[in-house]
Amino acid sequence: MNRIMMHEPVWNGGDSYFMVRTDRVTDQHVFIECDYKDRHGDKAFPYAFYTNGDEIKTQKVYQERWGKAYRLYLGDLEKVYFYFTVAWDGYDEESEGEITHSRLSFKDMVESIEYYLDKYKDRDAHLECCSMETSAKTHIVNLIDHV
Repeated sequence: MNRIMMHEPVWNGGDSYFMVRTDRVTDQHVFIECDYKDRHGDKAFPYAFYTNGDEIKTQKVYQERWGKAYRLYLGDLEKVYFYFTVAWDGYDEESEGEITHSRLSFKDMVESIEYYLDKYKDRDAHLECCSMETSAKTHIVNLIDHV
């Protein structure tokens, strides 16, 4: 897994893109995060982006003043979402249940899981499933062992 942190995209009049050095694409699975904040202090891109590193390497290479780079358009990248389900067993059908949510970051997901496990601890709550999925469902990772 290849994680790349970007500070700001090239805005390009609405067709924004990231310039990523060719030597930073080292894996088939590339995740790009952007820490750029708008004038209100909110993250402009609170989610991560996913793309296939093998596909990136087939694209045109641009010569920038700081080295060779790929141009990755934000519209072509998949957004990453984190999903989890906390379930509990009850003594009857009415008290059995589960709660499923999505979060934009791994950290937020873990904090939410801890919150719901604590909230429903009297019902013997447990983590039923946990995954990271891209918006087009081309990449799905089971995270149950990582949480």
